[in-house]
Amino acid sequence: PSSRITKSIFKLIEYDFIIKHKAGSANLAADSLSRFPLNLTEVEKLSTNEEINIKILETEQSNDEFCRNILNALNDIGEQKFKKKSRRYCVKNNILHYKQWNKNVQLDLLVIPKSLINTVLKSYHESIFSGHFGITKTIAKLKQKYHWDTMIKDTTNFINSCTSCQLLKTPIGKAPGLLQPIPIESGKPLQRLTFDYLGPLPPSHGKKYLIVATCNATKMAFAKAVANATGAETINFLMDLITSYGVPKYFCSDRGTHFKNKEVEEVCKNLGITQIFSSAYHPQTNGMTELMNKLICNSLTHYVNKNQKDWVLYYKLVVFAYNTCPSSRLKVSPFFLLHGMEANLPLDNKILPNNDNFNLIKSIEILQDIRKDIPDIIQKEQQTQKSYYDKTHKTVDYLPGQKVLIKFQFQEPNKSKKLAYKYRGPFKIIKKISDVNYKVELILNGKSTTDTIHVQRIKP
Repeated sequence: PSSRITKSIFKLIEYDFIIKHKAGSANLAADSLSRFPLNLTEVEKLSTNEEINIKILETEQSNDEFCRNILNALNDIGEQKFKKKSRRYCVKNNILHYKQWNKNVQLDLLVIPKSLINTVLKSYHESIFSGHFGITKTIAKLKQKYHWDTMIKDTTNFINSCTSCQLLKTPIGKAPGLLQPIPIESGKPLQRLTFDYLGPLPPSHGKKYLIVATCNATKMAFAKAVANATGAETINFLMDLITSYGVPKYFCSDRGTHFKNKEVEEVCKNLGITQIFSSAYHPQTNGMTELMNKLICNSLTHYVNKNQKDWVLYYKLVVFAYNTCPSSRLKVSPFFLLHGMEANLPLDNKILPNNDNFNLIKSIEILQDIRKDIPDIIQKEQQTQKSYYDKTHKTVDYLPGQKVLIKFQFQEPNKSKKLAYKYRGPFKIIKKISDVNYKVELILNGKSTTDTIHVQRIKP
């Protein structure tokens, strides 16, 4: 015997016992050693729970008006208008079938009476053996064995009203909502700053995050390495910018707690800064800063070591490299738009002549002309982007009081987002804020609250 069986024999030798055989059919109180327990929930999911059999089908066909008329026509009785239609039907073992030809082969499909349509659809869509597949696949599977005249319409309506599918599946096609460009009031630098946190990154000299800010007019970027993404770090970074460049008019950010808290709100209020928050879970509102975060990460990848823990040594130089690159739309760098001159690089100091004929007055005149044209240049580019974007997207409207589903980011511990529902609800629309934002009443964890939701997260 194997070593495992040998060990069991030596343990049993210590006891006195008699072995008696008992047939399995008589062993009704078998324990878990002889009858492996099966979870009752698993058994319930395997059960189809449809009370239907061939006798019930025969009875329901005889009670169904359409089936009864076809059966009468096949027996040369009943209304004349069903005679021609009955040619496509036949009776086998007292059950009405529909004659379907596939590649010159006749298939006799069971005719489903109206009273059993919902039962069949439930079995072919909701059952564990059917997998909640879509409309096309479900219809194709049904057409192999069953027939009723309104199969496509009934299957479409049934699946479109399936609660589980609505909570999981994302609508096909482009997301709803037209592009809403943020207008630039003037070319004056640092009037509207957009903030975001990048990270967490691998710990580097005690820092794990980068707080990044960009100017909407000049596209100038600023960054600072911080230990944690908190309101205190946000305030410190804001004060660094203010003491160097002045107080901005607008503070734009997402709805993270490091931006949306009493401390930051109080500082902005005292300094006369208007806080503007993007709609929840819609980073496209802060697209410029999100793009800057991606650029910083891509550039840092070229310089960090294998353990990635020295990024704090290079991030300032990466931001400087971006700020000194000419913009494709303005043909000058963000550095020039802020300071009125282009920055020198190390190579410039080594090979360019010392007698640099820098004309301060001319530089200021060029700067003034460009700053004056910034709103028009950006507006023209925004209109071009909007025209292209709107061609493939459509507007949607929701009414106050309408019930909708809302898409949420999955954040439950010890669970996979791949096996979780993407939507929650239904929730009630309170009012329309703009063409793409709605105020929605949310009930989460038993608590009622309201939030601004972008239409791309809303599903009717």
